[in-house]
Amino acid sequence: MDTDILLSELNLDITDENQAIAKSLINESEDIIINSVDSKVPKNLFENNSIFNRAVKTLATDLYYNRTLPNGLSLGTQMMINNLKGVDFSGTSTE
Repeated sequence: MDTDILLSELNLDITDENQAIAKSLINESEDIIINSVDSKVPKNLFENNSIFNRAVKTLATDLYYNRTLPNGLSLGTQMMINNLKGVDFSGTSTE
């Protein structure tokens, strides 16, 4: 995911410092979501999924504004993770 997209959504200036923060938040968010869904699926298979990308942006935003997440993952992030659990990343549905 492009750091500039996240910075734009957070309404932050594109500076080296903000890009470094955004990159770190994106990496952490991707790892959390992938590990919550299925750590055996290669990251590149997740990257073309719009729900995965929205979940990463949502979690990265949550982490930016409240890095400790004292209440855990937001309900929206949890919903997106649950939706991703139903995706067969080999290209077919699990239903």
